[in-house]
Parts: sequence; C-alpha cells; structure tokens
Amino acid sequence: MKLFISGIMSILVAGCANVSKLNNVSTGQTKAEVIATMGQPDTVRATNNVEYLNYVLYTSGESSACIGMGVMTMGIAAVDCAKEPNYFVRLENGKVTAYGKIGDFDSTKNPTIQVEHVNQQPTK
Repeated sequence: MKLFISGIMSILVAGCANVSKLNNVSTGQTKAEVIATMGQPDTVRATNNVEYLNYVLYTSGESSACIGMGVMTMGIAAVDCAKEPNYFVRLENGKVTAYGKIGDFDSTKNPTIQVEHVNQQPTK
C-alpha cells in the first residue's frame, strides 16, 4: 500500500509545474527555448507580432497542499486545485521581451491600484 501511495504521489508531483521554472527564463530567448525550459504552455494568445505563452504555476506550498488533498480524497479534492493561467511569457517577433505573474508590467491583465484620498486640513 505504501508503494502504491508513493507511486501516485510521484506522478502527481511530476505533473505540477512549479513557479521556480520561471527563474530559468530570460529576455531574448526564443519560443523553443522557453518551451524547453517551461514545458508546453497551458494557453497561447497572439496578436500581430506579439505572442503570450500562459502557464498555470504553483508555489511549492500550493502544490504540496493540492497533492496531499488529492491523495487523501482519492483525487476528488484535486479538482479544486485547478487554476487559471497565472504566469505569462511575452514574445515579440519570436523573442522573449517580458515574463512574470499576470498583472505585472503591461501583461495580459491590467493591475488594479487602490487609491485613497485623505482630506488634510491646513495647519495654522
């Protein structure tokens, strides 16, 4: 039984893309180099000469929690760990020009900024 559970856990761990892979991406790389480093993207978007490779990546804590819940519930809880793509690699004319968490820079989602206005009374 222990061998069976160990086998399932090793398969699940191998299938989880970890956010640390993004540390091996750098500007100027080609699409082929990115895919060799990161694996196939979860989604791809393109317009004109700009292409976005979007990935679902987990921190080590997130993937450990999902694996643990999946094993304990025979795979039922693993469905709740599915995520939307949360990291991107932007290629312009076939070369990496930006990468990071979606919402960083001018990526595929505009970041939100909370602005608070504080009324200040002039001091006398």
